[in-house]
Amino acid sequence: MIRPYAALRKTARQAAKAEAGRGPAFIGGGGAVRFGEATGRGRSVLGKRSGARPDGVRLRRFVRVRPGMRRLNATRPVVRGALAAPPTRVESTVAPIPNGVYAITKRGEQLITLMEPKDLALLLPPTGNPGEQEWEVEGRSDGTIVIRNLRHGTFLTYDNDPNVNEMIMGSTEPRPWALYQAAEPQTFHIVVPGGPIDGYELALDMSLLRIFPPRLALRPLEVADQRQAWRFESHE
Repeated sequence: MIRPYAALRKTARQAAKAEAGRGPAFIGGGGAVRFGEATGRGRSVLGKRSGARPDGVRLRRFVRVRPGMRRLNATRPVVRGALAAPPTRVESTVAPIPNGVYAITKRGEQLITLMEPKDLALLLPPTGNPGEQEWEVEGRSDGTIVIRNLRHGTFLTYDNDPNVNEMIMGSTEPRPWALYQAAEPQTFHIVVPGGPIDGYELALDMSLLRIFPPRLALRPLEVADQRQAWRFESHE
């Protein structure tokens, strides 16, 4: 028996729907609802596919939706099961301070100090020893900086991978830093670029070790805390 043309079309649609696992999912406030699935009010979600891009990401248009669902634009790619990526920080490719020699200070007359080439960095009042409290700042093409001690020629860095409480020291291997403008002029948070790391952005700050002289370490960045910022005083 020859089936009518309309019946053949209906059968083909049913077969295609079964093969596709009941069709694509619609993502809404109440969970995933698929093509042809009942909405609980005796209606089904109607829709149609508007084709696929060359990279294989399907674009879908929905004509009618139930209350509480958000409507998707047909020109916006929808990837099942994927979450939208958060907005990324756009950083300048120019360092916020010019290259030069600086004293890096906190709490008035307390300066970042390197007494030996590969010692731990300390926070001390002026020592009177030329160069050990002076730092040459050099900008890089990606907007980060490196900080080199003027007396010893070693760089302000940390020994291992960046982690909370990692101690700051001198090293012959430079590591980049990013400067985030703080509330007061010429003050910056000195930050490990490329974060967050384990959920935190890490910044150069005081170590939690209560010993004298005070040491420096990586601590979670607190952009609203001016006490974590450093002042760069030019010695040019």
